[in-house]
Amino acid sequence: MSGATIGIIGGIVGTAVGLAGGIIGTRASIRNAPGPAARAVVVRFSIGLWAYGVVFLTMMGLAIAGVIPLWVWWVVFAVSMAALGPAIVLTNRRMAAAAREPETGRSPDREAS
Repeated sequence: MSGATIGIIGGIVGTAVGLAGGIIGTRASIRNAPGPAARAVVVRFSIGLWAYGVVFLTMMGLAIAGVIPLWVWWVVFAVSMAALGPAIVLTNRRMAAAAREPETGRSPDREAS
């Protein structure tokens, strides 16, 4: 087997293992949320992270294929990494608020109308 073949196999297996880990982790996080409000926060954050991953990898693939300039990829990378920290902090605050809230089935970030 050539080195390129081994690299392709490793890329495919690594991608499959990574996706499986993401799916298992997402499922476990949703299932282990302490209540309906916290579960809603976890679901929204998970959807956002999965969408972020798709956009992130799509931009990387476009840069590798030469469709977009490499500097665009680096800008996307820098902005996404800078935004990830505040997104995690915000989600942690929402989770803490959801844990303090009684089991009403309502999300803590939605105002009563």
